[in-house]
Amino acid sequence: MNLVSAFERGHNVEEALDAAVEKINDQLKAVDGLIEKIDFQVDVGYSGATVSVTLSLNGDAPLHSEVLGVNRRGINNSQALKKATQNINERLEQRKGTIQDFAVKNIEPIPGRAYSTILVAINEDIIEDPQDAVSRRRRIQKALDLLSREPSTLNIAKVAEVFSVSRKMIYHDLEKLGFVRREGNVKKEEHKKQ
Repeated sequence: MNLVSAFERGHNVEEALDAAVEKINDQLKAVDGLIEKIDFQVDVGYSGATVSVTLSLNGDAPLHSEVLGVNRRGINNSQALKKATQNINERLEQRKGTIQDFAVKNIEPIPGRAYSTILVAINEDIIEDPQDAVSRRRRIQKALDLLSREPSTLNIAKVAEVFSVSRKMIYHDLEKLGFVRREGNVKKEEHKKQ
């Protein structure tokens, strides 16, 4: 389980929201797990707006998770909410997965002007590409754990192809995980007690 969060300021809600959503989505690319819950706050004042987004993640599935956000203006809350809902639905049509959670905030600062902000947390059925060696090793470790920590069950060439790296890189990853190459096979390094 994990929490990720972002806080951004802007001249208006839309500017702060776009920056916060971009920051939170960048963080989601770096961690495994599925979104369980979303929480957000919007504050508006004379000096601008702030948006705070916090997500709870559970599990370690390497699936793509994303947050979509929209802020729309209307003459009243009903019209603003209708515009925001229509916009978010158009963006959701392009996604494959499930809506895990969503949040809505309506602000009516003065009569005749209303704003609706919607955030949607999506867990897609697309496997996320590992962003670095650490996440690649974490996935190799999971596979080895499922295979009784026996690295000889891995097809190193296929693993390298899946991760778009060389076989040498996979052998290096296995060494970092505590395995050493011996006679063409990779075996768990023996730790001798002295």
